[in-house]
Amino acid sequence: MSIGVCYFPEHWPEERLEADIEQMAAAGLEYVRMGEFAWSKFEPEPGEYDFEWLDRAVSLVGDHGMQAVLCTPTAAPPKWLVDEYPDVRQEEPDGTVRDYGGRRHYCFNSPVYRRESRRIVEKLANHFADHPAVAGWQTDNEYGCHGTLHCYCDDCASAFRDWLRATYDDVDDLNDCWGTGFWSQDLNSFAQVDPPRHTAADHHPSRLLDYDRFTNDGVVAYNRLQVEALREANDEWFVTHNFMSHDGLNAYDVAEDLDFASWDSYPTGHVQAHHESVSADEFRAGNPDNLGIDHDIYRSMTDAPHWVMEQQPGDINWPPYSPQPADGAMRLWAHYAVAHGADVVAYFRW
Repeated sequence: MSIGVCYFPEHWPEERLEADIEQMAAAGLEYVRMGEFAWSKFEPEPGEYDFEWLDRAVSLVGDHGMQAVLCTPTAAPPKWLVDEYPDVRQEEPDGTVRDYGGRRHYCFNSPVYRRESRRIVEKLANHFADHPAVAGWQTDNEYGCHGTLHCYCDDCASAFRDWLRATYDDVDDLNDCWGTGFWSQDLNSFAQVDPPRHTAADHHPSRLLDYDRFTNDGVVAYNRLQVEALREANDEWFVTHNFMSHDGLNAYDVAEDLDFASWDSYPTGHVQAHHESVSADEFRAGNPDNLGIDHDIYRSMTDAPHWVMEQQPGDINWPPYSPQPADGAMRLWAHYAVAHGADVVAYFRW
């Protein structure tokens, strides 16, 4: 097993960089993941790029015998991009816009956001294409985190209609397959189909099911455009994505374009997300069934061993309760990952 760490050099004083990387090497780390939320650092103004700070970090990583895993920064678009292209933001079923201020507020089906994503990925990939210390890339970050798989904006409405046209022979075929005669939901054209936005009563389950399928295909297409840009720059890089625990995405479809799958392991948080009742032991070490199924799912997606791209290293800030893990829990989780076939365990964060 190899071990690694997630590092954010842009968060720390520049003079700290060399000492940090020296300590990583001394600790036996082999991989250093960087850059996943740094779009505003890479491109502080439209078309003005600054990669020098990451150049220095990547070179130091290589000088100390480690390898860099770089990330495309698309999970957190900068403010200037959202201001210039406000329609890239997601909309909730009731029309509420998911505004700037957090992360993952972009629409997978926005043609503008796909264009801008491809542009920044190409810039980064071409810049680092010949750097010997870069082993590979992680695309974006945790597709669907914070309940952001689904969007209901006008771009999604248009893309959903196109998806239906490609899926069904004609609108009569759609009516027949969906069973739209119930509640007077017969459709005269694909142009009449809207996303399943806010309604007084429940939506037709067939429309919800197809919207889930359409949403999944949108994520696959969005990830593919990033993978293609990376492979065009250097086809010797590996490309992966850090999936989450049971997030509703059909990650198998996304993984078809990856060299291997990765996932982010936070055992004491995931157990609270997946279970109403949590034992004292689970608060301190997680649930072995949850861990086991995640490892097995992501191991099974490709022919290559999976990675844990983010491993919980202590208490965390997002679940309702955040006790320190029990003595020996991190060793337990690392051994559990290896026993389930993981090649690398990387800790979040330095």
